[in-house]
Amino acid sequence: MPLTKIVHKIKQTATRARLLLYRMSILLIETIFVWVPSHIGIKGNDIVDVAAKTAAGITGLAGPTKTKSDAKNAIKHALIKYWHREWGSEDPANKLKNVKPTIQDWKTPYQSKRREETTLCRLSIGHTRLTQGFLMSHDEPPICMECPDQRLTVQHLFMNCSLFETHRNKFQNQNLASFIGDDETNVQETMKTQEKARLIHKI
Repeated sequence: MPLTKIVHKIKQTATRARLLLYRMSILLIETIFVWVPSHIGIKGNDIVDVAAKTAAGITGLAGPTKTKSDAKNAIKHALIKYWHREWGSEDPANKLKNVKPTIQDWKTPYQSKRREETTLCRLSIGHTRLTQGFLMSHDEPPICMECPDQRLTVQHLFMNCSLFETHRNKFQNQNLASFIGDDETNVQETMKTQEKARLIHKI
């Protein structure tokens, strides 16, 4: 057999061996290599020795090495995918989803002042001292002072209350997320409006 064919067969054997090892690693099958003294002059051993040396020089066949970091990233991405799917199927009437329709990270919650961060957080979940304080004091739910017969809620304040009408018209905001969502300009204007209305300390 010509030497070129022998080399070709050796390379094929080496390639199959590397692919087999890769598939075994995916199946979490442990492979242990044991050094065995060579038997020089034995045809089979000489072929195997050449094949092993040839395979050692072949690149791009082995799969990527799996590490703990890879496993953590895989789990993280799987959880985020699951979270995204579950949040996407949530009822649109959910007040939290009304504020944050996606699970994408926002930059606006990270404010330079602690009070602003706290205010944004309370407005986002719809639980403020002004609107939910009655739960602790066991009083009746509060009624809006600006809008008779209207229950005082975060949704009402931003979307319906006459107190924020100018603010709504200025920015043409159509939903609660546009007031306290991931738009720094609108968030800062919302904070200023609350300061003027003297609501910031009641949130």
